[in-house]
Amino acid sequence: MNSSEILRKGLKWEVGDGASIRFLNDPWVNCPLIFQANVVNASTSNEELYVQNFILPERRRDRVKLSEWIGKEVVRTICKILVPQNPMADRMGFLKSDLELYSVSKAYRSITSAINGGGNEWKWVWRLR
Repeated sequence: MNSSEILRKGLKWEVGDGASIRFLNDPWVNCPLIFQANVVNASTSNEELYVQNFILPERRRDRVKLSEWIGKEVVRTICKILVPQNPMADRMGFLKSDLELYSVSKAYRSITSAINGGGNEWKWVWRLR
């Protein structure tokens, strides 16, 4: 697995206006496996379904529409994600770790730091057997 694949597994979309994020297919909820397991309405084509379709004009989540697609627990999780009051473009960010012991973002920074001349603090790891 190369570094871009590792990095991609630790990324998720941060919701701005929701226009770039496919609701069912893109990682934008911190627990994507729970999200995928709770899809209620998979009969309609989901390729055209974007996060923006679940944001009301007054910049809050459309709980009724969300409930048509996913289970109640996931609706509650999604409603905790803030909707920016001033819509901006969606962007990629790092998944948050519940434990925050070590995350993909920290690993990636360590790897790139080592490649770019730093990283002496990790030499002891390579000597372990």
